[in-house]
Amino acid sequence: MAPDIAMVEERVCSWLLDAVVPQDSVLYNVILYFVIVAVAEESSKYIFLKRRSWQSEEFTSQYDGVIYAVFTSLGFGLWENISYVLHYGFSTALVRAVTAIPGHACFGVFMGVFYGFARKYENYGRPLAARVCRVLCVLFPVLLHGTYDYIATLEQTAGGWYFTAFVAALFAVSYFLVGKISKEDRHIA
Repeated sequence: MAPDIAMVEERVCSWLLDAVVPQDSVLYNVILYFVIVAVAEESSKYIFLKRRSWQSEEFTSQYDGVIYAVFTSLGFGLWENISYVLHYGFSTALVRAVTAIPGHACFGVFMGVFYGFARKYENYGRPLAARVCRVLCVLFPVLLHGTYDYIATLEQTAGGWYFTAFVAALFAVSYFLVGKISKEDRHIA
């Protein structure tokens, strides 16, 4: 369901963007990748995540937020990858399996860290802090996703190096966060 919502949002907003901003401009790419694609995909993941897990009796620790968000992101990435393969062919699956699927998992780590904090603050009677964390659990992945897509489409010679460095840093920070949150995890219910 989340990929379907994102796809509709992306198509409608892209059509509007095409009518207003020249496609060969930097502004077009910034709006497309940061506002349209990243917001549509990450907000769709969040809506599905919150709807399916926020009230769950099993959501009893901050690390649960990471688990739920990463699984939601991987499900989204799988569905998106299937769509790309059906549209562009099997060779697309190989490239996306190495970059896009792990990228979605990393975006899910960031979403999950803040989602877990939001749950903790909600349980401790701090609704404003919980609301801020819920905003951050969408904002951080949107910024990372937009950056990922923008760098991936750079047509400069150094674009591939920028993309490789960004993906390596994204994976390293995500790995660090998973380790840190899992070691510091406590029961919050």
